[in-house]
Amino acid sequence: MCSGAALRPRRTLRDRPGGAGEFLTLEPAGDLSGSLVVDEWDDTAHPVPRQGPILTSLADLPAGPLTGVVFANELLDNLPFDVVARTTTGWDEVRVGVDGAGDLIEVLVRADAALEDEADRVAGDSVLPVGTVLPVPRAAAAWLATVTELLESGRVVVVDYAAPVAELVERGPREWIRTFRAHQRVGDPLADPGTCDITIDLPLEYLRSAAHAAGLHVAYDATQAQWLRERGIDELVEEGEQVWAERAHIGDLEALAGRSRAHEAQVLSADPGLGAHRVLVFHKGAHPSPG
Repeated sequence: MCSGAALRPRRTLRDRPGGAGEFLTLEPAGDLSGSLVVDEWDDTAHPVPRQGPILTSLADLPAGPLTGVVFANELLDNLPFDVVARTTTGWDEVRVGVDGAGDLIEVLVRADAALEDEADRVAGDSVLPVGTVLPVPRAAAAWLATVTELLESGRVVVVDYAAPVAELVERGPREWIRTFRAHQRVGDPLADPGTCDITIDLPLEYLRSAAHAAGLHVAYDATQAQWLRERGIDELVEEGEQVWAERAHIGDLEALAGRSRAHEAQVLSADPGLGAHRVLVFHKGAHPSPG
């Protein structure tokens, strides 16, 4: 058995890295290392208990089955998405073209059958007027399906921009398409291509439907502000204020950390702002507990 990283395997476990009894070596990942051994009976690789990192950051999902918690913080809104527009007969796909002056413009083409089906899932039971524009985050649905396949038992926690379809319709694409440059929102996503990040507010009903279709069940759904309050953020702020009151005259790091809690809590709970993020907890397996 060889110690190696939990990151970047040279081959995925599905590629059968070795025969029975052989060991899988992974590329190093700094000071964090873990151990995997291949079962001699079925050639599946398993982590060795109490070996390797407790927490680590992965560029992609693990290759093998897992039991635990997958935490997706502002991930799904960054995945590729389609944009559709309602027509009298169904849906058009909103694509990007170039006009005679060389500027990027929106071009409508008939959506294919697969995209129309997903657009209908986004719309749900809503009666939408012609011209309504909505996002269709198929990559987010595919990610949830992949996670569910890997997850033998546990939870998927999604923290992200999300809103009901009715709210997205009311706000329009110029609001639910979010463009950021240097951590600040900017305007037209077609202006100055390549200079900003482009994300969306996820359609909430579609996200829940995609999770259910993948085999996950909703255990919790609330705003980030509510989620933090239920987990004692107000009490943490009070503790910090007490520490500051007792140690302000010293001015050490403990005092400053106590004082900063109020500001951090305000930022994380602000609505509009980060506090409006949606926290969804999906579970796979029996006996979920809320949140």
